[in-house]
Amino acid sequence: KKNSSAGAESSVRGVKEFDFCEVFGPQSSQNELYDKIAAPLVDGLFPTDKIKLAGDKSIGKSALLFSYGITNAGKTYTIMGEEAKLEEGGKDKATLNLSENHGFIPRTIQQIL
Repeated sequence: KKNSSAGAESSVRGVKEFDFCEVFGPQSSQNELYDKIAAPLVDGLFPTDKIKLAGDKSIGKSALLFSYGITNAGKTYTIMGEEAKLEEGGKDKATLNLSENHGFIPRTIQQIL
């Protein structure tokens, strides 16, 4: 959203405006962030009955999630978190044991498995 006071600055070369739909505080958990930000994107990757089929192939939605911010803001921690451990779960199956501090990538793998 643009406001009238930012109008003059917006015309200056290199000035960008960003809108935020939600801001998470320092007490927010990795799980809370994942559930609100990444999980809906992962859900959209896989077809449901509402997504069109092309012949015998399913078509899902594309998604991109990127982390942007100043140095030492916690971007890598949010995306990666602590080390996750992948364990064999039997024939052709694997399970991912997550702790509360695992980031988006391990949680995405778990959601897909």
